[in-house]
Amino acid sequence: MVKAPDNQRPEPVEITEEQVVAYLAEHPEFYDRHPESLLRAIETVTPTPRHQSAGVVDLSQFIVEKLRSEVDRLKAGQKGILATGRSNLAIQQRVHNCILAMLAATSLENLMQIVGTDLMVLLDLDAISLAVERDTERVYSTPKGLRLLEPGVITRIFQGGTRDCILAADRPGSVEIFDSAADLVRSYALVRLNIGLETPPALLALGSRNPTKFNPGQATELLVFLARSLELMIVSLLKREL
Repeated sequence: MVKAPDNQRPEPVEITEEQVVAYLAEHPEFYDRHPESLLRAIETVTPTPRHQSAGVVDLSQFIVEKLRSEVDRLKAGQKGILATGRSNLAIQQRVHNCILAMLAATSLENLMQIVGTDLMVLLDLDAISLAVERDTERVYSTPKGLRLLEPGVITRIFQGGTRDCILAADRPGSVEIFDSAADLVRSYALVRLNIGLETPPALLALGSRNPTKFNPGQATELLVFLARSLELMIVSLLKREL
């Protein structure tokens, strides 16, 4: 047997149109894997002039436009996913920084100060409020920075025990919650705080002048996580000061 030289390449096998058609018929996912390549290939083809009989419509241009629209839609979807991912990562980092700031609190009043100042800067807010309902049966000192609400207000806001977080867009803030800063608020988040069985209902209110900073379509996991962390710190400082 005579061995062909190493530098001698075999003759390329010609692929017939029937084989291409058969392959595409057996692998319909090919169009999904290579939409841009397919679109470029179609666009570079110069349509052969054809005689159109009455009632016959050439759909080639329509198919090209449909493919182009699909590619544009996929690109827009990918950009949206990337933008959402970056935004979520930035918010997560801000929440982590808030928790680190609160961990440095040395007293309950110091914690109230951190919530009212540091968290506003870290979360890029225009108003922030930490509020608790009055306890009509007990008299206790109120740390500076803690707002007192009438009994039943927080229960009414959260519709009993069915919700832990409320997001509102393009809506003014309540004077009852945000006090003098209510005029600045155009969107807000209200998160329920469960400090203990012997403590009246409480909430953390975050407000922004941006009407779309908070909206009902946003995920609330990070805000609830921030609230749960604040709860634990309040309980810990209360025990320390008793």
